[in-house]
Amino acid sequence: MIKYIILFLVLGQVSFAQLKTKIPLSKAERELKALYDDALMGEKNPATSFVCSLLLPGLGQFYNEETGLGFGIMGTEIVLGAGIILCNNQRDYKEVQMLLILLACVTELYAIIDAPIESASLNKQRRSAIFELKSRGLSPTSLNINPYVSPSNGIGLALVLNL
Repeated sequence: MIKYIILFLVLGQVSFAQLKTKIPLSKAERELKALYDDALMGEKNPATSFVCSLLLPGLGQFYNEETGLGFGIMGTEIVLGAGIILCNNQRDYKEVQMLLILLACVTELYAIIDAPIESASLNKQRRSAIFELKSRGLSPTSLNINPYVSPSNGIGLALVLNL
């Protein structure tokens, strides 16, 4: 019995070590993986990203999965807003306050313009990734559950596998 336990522990350690070891991918395999990653992401609606950025600067960038830019825009707006509030009711700092307001408006305008343009660019990149995969004879595999209505079967769910 002890032999089997030791054997199990040794084999378990070997297989665990194999799982931890990552095999480096070739350049072609990395490109193919990047294509699959791009193709499997959903499309982004430019109108949604526009409205998100209009409501809160940087939110449209988060919607587009640009978290660094989103944090940068939100941080800039927070710092500029704090500066505007601190300069309020200070006669000597009215010009500085006007400059901060102008910078806040420019940052907001940049966020509003950038978000839908980036959404459209992401959609184009993902469509080209899907086209590239199909031209190589591959397709992104997905598994979806879709509702369906049939006169003979009634209402139900369909499991759809796209290969």
